[in-house]
Amino acid sequence: MINTEKTERVPGVFASLLYDYLQSRGEQPQAILGQLYRAVDSSDPRGIRVKLWSDMLALAVSHFNEPDLGLNVAETIRPHHLGTLGYLATACPTLAEVLKRLDRYQRLVYDVVSMTTHLAPGHVDLVWDTAIFDPGRLVNETGLAIVIQLGRTLTGRRDVATLITIPGPPPENIEPYLKWFGCEVQFGASEALIRVSREAMQIPLMAADANVVAVMERHAIQLLDNTPTIEPVIAQVRQAIARMLHDGEPDLTAVAVKLHSSTRSLQRLLNSADSSFRAELAMVRQCLAESYLRDRGLSIADIAMLLGYSEHSAFSRVYKGWTGISPADRRASITSN
Repeated sequence: MINTEKTERVPGVFASLLYDYLQSRGEQPQAILGQLYRAVDSSDPRGIRVKLWSDMLALAVSHFNEPDLGLNVAETIRPHHLGTLGYLATACPTLAEVLKRLDRYQRLVYDVVSMTTHLAPGHVDLVWDTAIFDPGRLVNETGLAIVIQLGRTLTGRRDVATLITIPGPPPENIEPYLKWFGCEVQFGASEALIRVSREAMQIPLMAADANVVAVMERHAIQLLDNTPTIEPVIAQVRQAIARMLHDGEPDLTAVAVKLHSSTRSLQRLLNSADSSFRAELAMVRQCLAESYLRDRGLSIADIAMLLGYSEHSAFSRVYKGWTGISPADRRASITSN
């Protein structure tokens, strides 16, 4: 069962973005943030508490006396700051495809308030219901700005959204918000919202880089090719699973379509080879997990995403069931050897 309890954390890279911004203005982060700076554990793969992030932003706002500072901090975000999710986003052909990945893996980059997608004939609304938990206007507006900036980087256009709603009372001066977002901005709603037109969702991404996914696929296929001789149908199923994992957990039907087969025929062929789809899915995941854990450039959360898990905790539980140890312990043993 998937754990739906929020950890109320944001990526640790958000703190780094704030540090870089402060330094770009000639300030030392340690001097401005004080104890909050020392409270950040950059080695914690879970990220930082949203309350700590909010307090850090508030101190910076107070220091510069700039209520809209979060917008300027967000402007420095780039896809690589979001880890594997960011890199996968650059491999998408359109914003619509980016949204699919964001919808599935949002907890790995913002485990505070769940995003829901509302479809309308002419637009798509991305909604975070802060009536359930409100991290505060600073966190809300900075988070919305990060999503918008990511869209701008990927499309090369500033007119990504047509409407932004930010919970909480409006600031004394809303002009900086209108100018930065470049669209209608409303305050006082019970939810944070980004509205994107259907047309914008289909804009080809100028940053699209199919090589990102191609490298992952090639790595997976080479790894599987090194296994002992197996039935052709098993090899085909394993390669299809490996190609599809980064988009979420594939099912038998999806793999059958990929192999131009019917679900029933594919299941029958696997049974004849003394296997099953679930067994092959587990085998591919475990095989790739071992390989990815050797890559220090991938966090445990990144590996969970590449293996089709929406939460790193789910991956950790399954991996421990396979091996008896956690992924973190396995990585530590690899490093020590």
